[in-house]
This record gives sequence, C-alpha cells and structure tokens, in this order.
Amino acid sequence: MTNAPSDGLNEAPSPSPTWNRTRRPTTPAPSIYLPQDKEVSFGSERYKRLQSILLAASPDSAPALSNDNSPQYAALIWLYNSENNLSDERIVLRWILASFYYGLDGDNWFSKKGWLSANNNECDWYGITCLDGAVAQISLEENSM
Repeated sequence: MTNAPSDGLNEAPSPSPTWNRTRRPTTPAPSIYLPQDKEVSFGSERYKRLQSILLAASPDSAPALSNDNSPQYAALIWLYNSENNLSDERIVLRWILASFYYGLDGDNWFSKKGWLSANNNECDWYGITCLDGAVAQISLEENSM
C-alpha cells in the first residue's frame, strides 16, 4: 500500500490557532449575531432588557427565546441588532411581527417591502394595516397567504 503524495496541508481545521497550514480557515467567520456567551458579551444588559420585556409579555416563550433555531430567537436577535429606544409595547409588537416573519420564511416572500426595517414603522410594512397606530390586520395575498 502506498501513500498518496502530500502537499503538507492538514485536512481538518485545528481547534485553536496553529502554525500548521490547513485547507480551511481555523476560526469561524465573523457574525453580526450575539456571541455565544451572552453573559459576558458587549451589550449584555441590552440583551437582558429585551429578554425580560418579551418574557413579561409572553412567559411561555422562554424555551423558544433560548432556542437558536426558533423564529422567536431570530426575532430577538433582530431586535437586539436594530432596536433603538422603542417603548416596551413597540418592542413586543416588533418581536411578534418578526417572529411571524421568520416562522413563515419571510426571507423568501415575494412581497416583503419594509419588513424588518429598523427605520420604518410597522404600519408601513407590506400587508400590515393599522388603526390608530395599532396593527389591525395582516394581509399577505401576494405571498399566497
């Protein structure tokens, strides 16, 4: 049995920085999301504030807010990255709408104008109808809903 010629590269990335060459990067790509350790991350007070507001409004959402794969968690991270001095009521409303968006695969909707825009009022998002500043109806007909 003969060994194939080697180019001197390791097949798998190393678990920590090394001087040995590898085929793939040894560190993960940067992320706009929260670091894995939310307790020591920059902005953890803001994260805790958002989480406490959402849990006060929806106590049964605790497991979903801790599940990295849930629409509710994705919505929390979106709020964390975009929320700017909103009232608690608006934070909860945006979280509900963003959870709806992520839960129904909003990234692939045909019409999603304004959705998840930090600068637009929710009443300006496609398919949202408001009365006196409160969401009264969601109609996403162009998205077959």
